[in-house]
Amino acid sequence: MIPAKIITAKRIIRFGVKKLLIFFPPFLFLDNAAFNAVTFVTVQMYHCLSGKSMKVSEMEQRGGKCTIMNNSEKNSYVMQQIVQATVELLKQQELSDISIRQITEKAEVSRNSFYRNYKDKEDILFSYVRNLLTAWREEYDKSNQDSNAALYGSLFAHFKKYSDFYILLKKRGLFHLLLKALLQEAGAKPDHDNMAAYVISFVAYGTFGWIDEWIGRGMQESAETMAELLSSYGMK
Repeated sequence: MIPAKIITAKRIIRFGVKKLLIFFPPFLFLDNAAFNAVTFVTVQMYHCLSGKSMKVSEMEQRGGKCTIMNNSEKNSYVMQQIVQATVELLKQQELSDISIRQITEKAEVSRNSFYRNYKDKEDILFSYVRNLLTAWREEYDKSNQDSNAALYGSLFAHFKKYSDFYILLKKRGLFHLLLKALLQEAGAKPDHDNMAAYVISFVAYGTFGWIDEWIGRGMQESAETMAELLSSYGMK
């Protein structure tokens, strides 16, 4: 049987890259397994209540209360950390100069967590663009607007909202990821007949061209103006 441990003073616990001081009452007897479990939960609760970031948090704050994250929430948290770390590093370096190790260390996640969610560095950014466009489309669909002017106005407003990210993507020569995401979201599909596929591709590539040039020129026009310009050139 594992000998009991007597916890009579403070212990310094390293969790990720942070140090945390935990105090236990004297003469509290725990075996190794129980001690580790209590320590882990206590550290998690401390971080949650204090609002401090963790390597992979088991808890999150909801309405002032700390609750245990389920696996899906933990994975979403990990992906969010990876995206944020990659974007921050991309502001300083070309993507080709950024290592997986840099990303995981900045995100404070494991290498296994990285490869569980992404196949490579470009996949991080592509997945993020896809998620942004999917969220935009879902929000637009809820508006119950069915005119192309409204659609394009909403789309250009989306790019204005996330202009810092899209400008960074353009600056780093990664705008092909946006084209790929747009084609997956609104491009021709195998079940389209030929004529429909040609028209859809014309519109999709044409829209990308407008977005590409608009962002490349510093997004000088408003989203509304861009939608009006597209409409005036037959995209009604």
